[in-house]
Amino acid sequence: LSTEILGETCHLTLIIAPTGFNGMLWPQGDLALARAASDAGIPFTLSTVSNYPLGKMTSEVPGRVWFQLYPFKDPLAVDHLVDRAQEAGCRTMVVTTDVPVLGAREWDQRNYRAPMKLGLASVLDVLGHPGWLRRVMIPRGAPEFENLKSLLPPGARSALAGVRFMGTQINAKLSWEDMERLRRRWQGKLVLKGILCVEDARRALEVGADGIVLSNHGGRQLDSCISGLELLPAVATEIGSKLTILVDGGFRRGSDVLKAVALGAH
Repeated sequence: LSTEILGETCHLTLIIAPTGFNGMLWPQGDLALARAASDAGIPFTLSTVSNYPLGKMTSEVPGRVWFQLYPFKDPLAVDHLVDRAQEAGCRTMVVTTDVPVLGAREWDQRNYRAPMKLGLASVLDVLGHPGWLRRVMIPRGAPEFENLKSLLPPGARSALAGVRFMGTQINAKLSWEDMERLRRRWQGKLVLKGILCVEDARRALEVGADGIVLSNHGGRQLDSCISGLELLPAVATEIGSKLTILVDGGFRRGSDVLKAVALGAH
């Protein structure tokens, strides 16, 4: 399949949107993913918490990099990130709206004995990979969040410290007024990720969004909510001709993509 999404010609109607922690596992993990996506004709979304600088990424992979924004409590911090994305030449911003409060993530609870402190089994697993330790952790330690350096307090620039700080900064009172303010400042395409009802999809259109992502965040935020695919037909009927509708969650093969397109996704 080949189609145009938000001004990008996309093959297989896929967009790679990483979690942002690839760089914690490999220093240039995001760059490798972005290059692979570009080679396949797929846009790549760089996370706010990536350890790869946005400006450097857009120069390495021109025209194919989108930016994912976590809305902070401090509007000046949001302005800073928006302006950096515009200066870097990003044409599309994806705003994550579905993590105002962190969910009870059972996978994390099984692998960590306390927030950001690995359990014994996980520590032994890390020690069982000396090659990775030698190439990633031992030379310089955990990578830093390059796109947040000017916003992080002193002593909180390592990946682990940055994660802890981020947990205190996400805007738990995120509102449509915040989206309107963001729309006024951001000059490119605007996509709101985490829409899960027809009313919010309609409101996204009203505030000037160019696209939405129907997403339940992989079921990690709310484990009993509707899936994006279930909601897709109703949203497509309501506003499918007025903005771009993307959907994620559970896609494993080409037939899954065809189902989504048949139900109204772009």
